[in-house]
Amino acid sequence: MALAKTSASANAAGLKTLMSLENEALAAKDLITLKHIAVNHPRTIIQAGHVFWVKQSGSKKMKIEAMSSQSHLDPTTPFTQWVTRQLNLRAKRDELTELSEWEFEDPQDETPFTYPFTHALFAPFSMTKQSGGLLFTRETPFKDVDKHIAQRLAKIFGLVAFALSGKKRKPVNVNRQLTLWSSIAFLGVISAIPIPMTTLAPAEIVPKNPFIIAAPFDGIVEDILVPPNSHVQRDMPILRYADPSKTVTVSPRQGLAIYASRSAWQGRQVKMGEAIIQIADSSNLSLRIDAPLSMGESLKPSGRVKLFLDNSPLETLEAEITSASYFAKAMPEGHMAYETHADLDLENTQSLPRIGSRGVAKIYGPKAPLAYWLLRRPITLLRQTLGV
Repeated sequence: MALAKTSASANAAGLKTLMSLENEALAAKDLITLKHIAVNHPRTIIQAGHVFWVKQSGSKKMKIEAMSSQSHLDPTTPFTQWVTRQLNLRAKRDELTELSEWEFEDPQDETPFTYPFTHALFAPFSMTKQSGGLLFTRETPFKDVDKHIAQRLAKIFGLVAFALSGKKRKPVNVNRQLTLWSSIAFLGVISAIPIPMTTLAPAEIVPKNPFIIAAPFDGIVEDILVPPNSHVQRDMPILRYADPSKTVTVSPRQGLAIYASRSAWQGRQVKMGEAIIQIADSSNLSLRIDAPLSMGESLKPSGRVKLFLDNSPLETLEAEITSASYFAKAMPEGHMAYETHADLDLENTQSLPRIGSRGVAKIYGPKAPLAYWLLRRPITLLRQTLGV
């Protein structure tokens, strides 16, 4: 009886979340907002590493227009181009006109990275061609309930996208020349107002100063004895090696055991010093940000950051930059970024964010005149074109 009540409660909670997502989609005012909701918010009901908004831009030619946890998608990165190629191969075989599931092959033969989310599920916006759909990826196969939810979400987002793209602007009965000169005058007045330079970047909640469990010798991991992201006690056995003496590693302290998946480590050969598990304090948190190259000179200690988590879009968290990498690094998604860390202000937070939660960070740089803020990208493009 208790199990039935628990199952009914879980189903009711899932239905409530699904209805909330549908309401968010219907309330979207434009396509940009709709795409942001579509690639970020479904992860509250479907476990997924990435969600992509895919549009069919030509005859069996797919284009990725949005991706979860990315405020700006660069189509020229190796990762984006690799995913696009995988979609185009299946589009040519007419496999993307209905719900489709497949498993990615290791991309290392053609790209310099390994993609961990090998299981893919594509849900088309509609049964008609030239529409596109939502692509979900994760480490494990998708269940039937995930497929039904993905199919419904794709139809809802597809219908809303069709409605938004078909809207026509109402005619405005104003003097265009008067409007133009009024706008120029307004910009001239406020162009000297100093405002802080800001940019958006993907961010993730990470443990602060975790203890790293590393391999004490070259060998093979037989099994990890605790589930991922589970709480462990001091001196609890957590790792066993497949050596003659069946060496067992115990946790040096109490905390959260963080690693990707048990199956990924079982039978895996490791080198001495290779990191396997992190033992983290779930209350001692930090913020990791993949800051764009344009903010390199502005990433100073004590810089202000505002965080918008995907699972709490109406709440914001304040943070302060503590460090940033001197050189840009290649990210798993294929783009270059500065790895930046910030301390979170959690004094007024009712509940601590979960380790691994992702979102978008708004980074505040030094103040500059509004005119410079508006013209910095055209100026940069002009200098790159002219070589000055």
